[in-house]
Amino acid sequence: MAKLFKGKIDTGFKIVLGFLALVVVAFIIWGAIALIKVLPDGIKSLGAAATSTPIGDTGFFASVINVLLGEGAMESWESLILHFAIFVILFFAFSDIVTLFSTFTETTSWVIGFGLTLIVSVTKMLAYIAGIFALTAGIGAVGIAIIIGAAIF
Repeated sequence: MAKLFKGKIDTGFKIVLGFLALVVVAFIIWGAIALIKVLPDGIKSLGAAATSTPIGDTGFFASVINVLLGEGAMESWESLILHFAIFVILFFAFSDIVTLFSTFTETTSWVIGFGLTLIVSVTKMLAYIAGIFALTAGIGAVGIAIIIGAAIF
């Protein structure tokens, strides 16, 4: 990129570029949430578990899990596993990103990653991310089916 600008890139340009990247990411997240809201109910249920094995009333434990993993995480065992898997994926992803792109120590990066994942869970974004993961998994499955069909024919 320095060859493109024939010299050093000043700090102001980096800040503006970072702000623009933040706006683009926010726009993508907003668009994904808006898309999930407009989709028919059948497609919205893609993020839900296919079966439903009830957990039962576990009192305080259920309240804590619903706060940490999102509303509806304790509806069934399948839902709990789905929400927990997404929590772990986000935890590792955030921790790895903070480790790679910051000057924090690895231990601090893991703590920051855990905190960011808790923020995502408590602000109810985990349910939206579950819907996005399910939608992309569905699109990927359709793509694989098309590839297999094309290979056969």
